[in-house]
Amino acid sequence: MTGTKLRRRATVVTALGALALVAPPAQAAETAVPCDAAALVQAVAAASTTPDADTLSLAPGCDYALTAVADTAWAAGLPSVRGKLTVQGNHATIRRATGAPQFRLIANWGDLTLIDVTLTGGHAPDGVGAGSDGRGNPGESGAPSRTGGR
Repeated sequence: MTGTKLRRRATVVTALGALALVAPPAQAAETAVPCDAAALVQAVAAASTTPDADTLSLAPGCDYALTAVADTAWAAGLPSVRGKLTVQGNHATIRRATGAPQFRLIANWGDLTLIDVTLTGGHAPDGVGAGSDGRGNPGESGAPSRTGGR
């Protein structure tokens, strides 16, 4: 081969090699969450530290019983969602444990999708006082028993 042909071939190989080094598009991080309420709290907190999309895959059929407030700013049993979070429930339940103080289950300030998960036992603050018309102020929405799904 002549020097010119070798240089062309080397240039083509270098260009193809550079294309191979281009990173693939970012994929949502998926985390398997064991059947443990503390592990769920930790997983939601970790997922909310970045704006990147995350997916939590709950243990199939698990009952995650929350016993205390994890987010004191919003009196919620789970940390606030700040980014894009999908919870693949696998027919699990997230609930406030019997005997635990009243609290809401989660405060969502991001993009939260729940799939095949039941939320139950949450409580939002009761309405306090009355409006100028004399009617009692309504409470805030909480988490009645609901199953998220598509």
